[in-house]
Amino acid sequence: MAYRTDDIMRDVVMTTRAALQRNFADLPFPACLDETGAQNVIDRMSRVLDGWIYEPLDGFDGDEGAYIRLLCGMQDDDLASSPLPHGIFTAGTDDERDCAAVNGRDHVRFAVSRPGWQPEETFLRITGLDDLTSGEYEIAFDEKLGYLTAAPADLGTAFRMSADLFLPALEGDGRLAKVMPQLGRLGLSMRPAYGVGMSVYTLSTQTTMGQSEQESLKKLSDITTQLCGLERSARSGLLSDDPDIIADRSLRALAILRSALIIPADEYRRLWRDARSAVFYGCCDIDYSVIDSAACFCENELLGVQAEGLTDDRSHDKARAKAVRELLSAADEEDNN
Repeated sequence: MAYRTDDIMRDVVMTTRAALQRNFADLPFPACLDETGAQNVIDRMSRVLDGWIYEPLDGFDGDEGAYIRLLCGMQDDDLASSPLPHGIFTAGTDDERDCAAVNGRDHVRFAVSRPGWQPEETFLRITGLDDLTSGEYEIAFDEKLGYLTAAPADLGTAFRMSADLFLPALEGDGRLAKVMPQLGRLGLSMRPAYGVGMSVYTLSTQTTMGQSEQESLKKLSDITTQLCGLERSARSGLLSDDPDIIADRSLRALAILRSALIIPADEYRRLWRDARSAVFYGCCDIDYSVIDSAACFCENELLGVQAEGLTDDRSHDKARAKAVRELLSAADEEDNN
């Protein structure tokens, strides 16, 4: 087996994300907006983000709204249920996505995601969107408190960056559990990205007050680079111990994903984790973009939009198996053409 790496560390870093909140200085926060004010926010962002696609969420049911939030990297409270007009502007592709949620907790929440480890590119993109907006409209800002936001925890820069890290080897040898409690002292946090079992963790900056955006970026970059080195070293150790066992487990998982008719969510998390290992250990020719796009199939909300009539666990388990079968089959056909 040949261990696969690349310039953007995609064997470890699945996605780099950045997010920031902004409010217009001349409008009340969304909690105090009327319908005219909420529509004003949408109209302003339509002019700023000319050419972007706008998805109104006020008419969507729970699964559809959750689906869009999931694809755009939004949290539930970023676009809380509201009787006022609210939604998401999007641009780019599933792999490189730019989003702007409007009329959630704040007037605008920008979110940018890039595949692999691309901190500078992600940072420049989101600050560019910020400059684009502030160049057209005055943004709520206080000399002492920084950017004014609905949540006090976001005051200051109202900026956060994160990276989704695939860390099965560090998780398996117990070192990750020792590292995680120490991150808080650095102004960072780490949590499972898709629930327990997938070995994917979101490493995020937490400090927005008293620290510049560049300082946040540097902290995230330093720790991400260190974790990447540790994970690769741990994987190399496993590979040298018994490569046949690793290849067998990875290829078995991939074979089940290609053919199973029913996959419960917990089993899917384990299978996906082992199948992604097959990619970076060089056991298969699947691209990272394909296997990473299948990560969120463990989420019932995504499956509920893709297929109708998902009313119980069995229907979700069948839809999950079908979705990953079709994704892998399409990737195989593309490779053969």
